[in-house]
Amino acid sequence: MFGKIRERHLKRVLWTLVIIIIPSFILWGGLSYMKGRQHQVLAQLGKKKITVSDYKDYLEMARVHQLLLEGGSRRPIKGEDLQNKAWEFALLLWKGKKEKIEVSDDEVLTVIKKMFFPDSSFNKEWYFRFLQRSLRIGTRQFEEYMRNYLMIDKLYGKYVRVSVSEEELKEYYRRDTQKIKITYIMLGFEDFEDKVSIKEGEAEEFYRKNLMLFREDAKVKIKYIVISQDNEEKDQIIEALGAVSSLDELAKQFSLNLNETPFLGPQDPIEGIGWESKVNVAAFKLELGQLSPPMEIKDGFVLFQKTDQRDAFIPPFKEVAEIVKEKLIQAKMRQRATKECQKLLAKIKEDKIQDLKVFAKRQDLDYKDTQFFGYSDYIEGLGLDEKVSDILFSLKERQIYDQPILMPKGAYIAQLKSSTAFDEKDFDQKREKYLATLTSQTIFIARLKLLTQIAQEAQLKIFPLTQQ
Repeated sequence: MFGKIRERHLKRVLWTLVIIIIPSFILWGGLSYMKGRQHQVLAQLGKKKITVSDYKDYLEMARVHQLLLEGGSRRPIKGEDLQNKAWEFALLLWKGKKEKIEVSDDEVLTVIKKMFFPDSSFNKEWYFRFLQRSLRIGTRQFEEYMRNYLMIDKLYGKYVRVSVSEEELKEYYRRDTQKIKITYIMLGFEDFEDKVSIKEGEAEEFYRKNLMLFREDAKVKIKYIVISQDNEEKDQIIEALGAVSSLDELAKQFSLNLNETPFLGPQDPIEGIGWESKVNVAAFKLELGQLSPPMEIKDGFVLFQKTDQRDAFIPPFKEVAEIVKEKLIQAKMRQRATKECQKLLAKIKEDKIQDLKVFAKRQDLDYKDTQFFGYSDYIEGLGLDEKVSDILFSLKERQIYDQPILMPKGAYIAQLKSSTAFDEKDFDQKREKYLATLTSQTIFIARLKLLTQIAQEAQLKIFPLTQQ
């Protein structure tokens, strides 16, 4: 579904925001590590300093907010979600206070009554009991959090105003429900391998003109210890982390397995952990020799120490000559396939071809017909690509796209054979559902933009915890 692709895209954007603009790797589960550091400055928003104690309060505010959304559920809340929400609250409250947005006691009381007693009078005993048992929070702190939530709502109300046009709604519905069939011709890059060659000096020239293709990213080495959730000593290990200067000491004290990585890039897997890019990103932010706070991973958490770092660099040609030749051959094959595709498209236009199958048979070319597929479906023979779907679903029936469609394995010529009709009756029946979903996504994007702007305005800086 179109909505699923949009959701994946939004998550990528949010992750980029979290990693690049508001980086953090302090976890709720590891807060005991920060004992004795309550007044240490963890971040700065404009002129406001955020201490560890402040950050813990934002985390608590995020926890309570999540429980309220889930109706007081006691199911575990992911540490990452709390971190993201905590920094989000920090930024939004900074902006709200800067703009002197005020929330009265009456407004707080009104919202609490609507939330807990919409059809009855205020029951003080039940209210206290619910806060203590379900939210595990005192009344004063809860009401301050409610004041903060209302301030954020007012801030959003001031800056986030969205509307969805009828055209946008229909396009959203169409992308979610329409299915199409295509015919395509593929010119595989590998089919041109025997038609390309490399002249003397050509590889070195290609290397000089495309230096960034051969750039090796910065890399780090870390020592690390993985602690499982069922480790009975995990609390003592976290407590002891603040009193040691190296993981070697900690490993020796608790008889733990100490591991060491080779040089790692931002996306490289770590043995025993797997692909946890947040660990790699956090490792780059540590100072050499610095210990990390506990970081949550699947089935436990990890402690690590940065032992070495290598800056990004471009290796000399002699060291990467074979890689250069391989990339040059690939580039030449791609170029040859693209040119051949363009020639065929020119002939299609010149001969006023209406049917790609007929043209393929005349030219003795292989062609494929697909079954009906949706916007976000895997396309038989092409794969899954949002940009390709954008092209194909923009075509009119029987239209041949007038440019080569370049994919990892080849260049394609595609014709839209047929498409399902827009169902006006179904659209009218589901209008409110689609309107709610699209409006929600539009609000999410607008709020994300606002959050990004606030982070830039505040010049948010986050400092690593120092060893004490």
